[in-house]
Amino acid sequence: MLHGPIHLHTFLVIIQVVSQDMAVTATSYANTTRVEPRSNAADGALEAFLKQDFDPVDYLNANIPPLAVGSRTAQSSQYGRSVPLSELNTQLQTMLGQLNAQMTRLSNTLTQLTDEIIRSGGRLAYEVEVLRGDTTGLTDSLDNELRKDIEIFTKVSEGENLLEDVASDPTTSQPRTTAEPEYLEKLRTLTAVRSRLDSVIKVFGDAMAWPVAPSDLSLASSLISISAPESDADSRIREEKGKAFVEQLRNEINDLVGKGNDAASLEAAALRVEQLGHLAEVWKGTAEEKARINVVESLQRPIEERQRIAGQSKKGTGASAKALDYRYGDLGASASTTSAVSEDGFGFLQNLRNFKNDMYLD
Repeated sequence: MLHGPIHLHTFLVIIQVVSQDMAVTATSYANTTRVEPRSNAADGALEAFLKQDFDPVDYLNANIPPLAVGSRTAQSSQYGRSVPLSELNTQLQTMLGQLNAQMTRLSNTLTQLTDEIIRSGGRLAYEVEVLRGDTTGLTDSLDNELRKDIEIFTKVSEGENLLEDVASDPTTSQPRTTAEPEYLEKLRTLTAVRSRLDSVIKVFGDAMAWPVAPSDLSLASSLISISAPESDADSRIREEKGKAFVEQLRNEINDLVGKGNDAASLEAAALRVEQLGHLAEVWKGTAEEKARINVVESLQRPIEERQRIAGQSKKGTGASAKALDYRYGDLGASASTTSAVSEDGFGFLQNLRNFKNDMYLD
């Protein structure tokens, strides 16, 4: 008789789990062999394994007779007839053979069901992809090829006698248009939503592609950070990426600005900096907002200086042209004198501000 833990415990638990798995109903496609999982567990030999309170020790004690041992003669009466070791070995081998056969059959069934699920998943993914392609093609057709036809159908005339009315009355106005069908309005809404989602995805993608060097983050931002501490290698990599990206932006702005004499190039550079400013608003309220704003401001200052210099050059050119007009005398000198007399205090402050800006550029 077996009492307590035995070496077959794991084997029997596996059989119980597989038997319970086979009791779950599964479906497959019509062109494949349909397997009824419940029929696999209908064998009477597996009923004991389907019970919630299944115990391997109790199962073995109930199906294996006690061993005829002298010390267990007093206990053999309550478990039935005792058998010698050879007969017990034979019965145990028979039971293990039956359980092994059941285990093999259930394993094959489980493998078959798993293969069917895998094949069904691939087929389902293919059908979803085909449906997505059909939907995309339908959307393109509605937006491009069939747009004119749809507009014709939406502009419904008053009836079949429309041509006769137009022929009889040349002053007839254009046919009245009815309200658009509901599906067209929904299609237009879906198109607008898709375009806005694409723009949002692009903005967030550009924002995530903008790395920030850890050295650019303020001390206050680093103190309130709740992220895990990074290693020196990670910090160094982030530092290099952030510096390289900022340098790339500076080179891009410098290429757009060029010599600074072209107003169109200055406007293009200012537009690019403005786009970066809008992109920095994605990080508003985060620890990295100030670092990105500082980068945008550092890129904007040279453009403003070039614009200011270009504006002063235009003013100087205009003053020279006036001075060369000999018909009215040296108007440039008189204008500059008048300006110096009337705006003496402002000129001092303006020169001081220009001197500070020139020092910053140097």
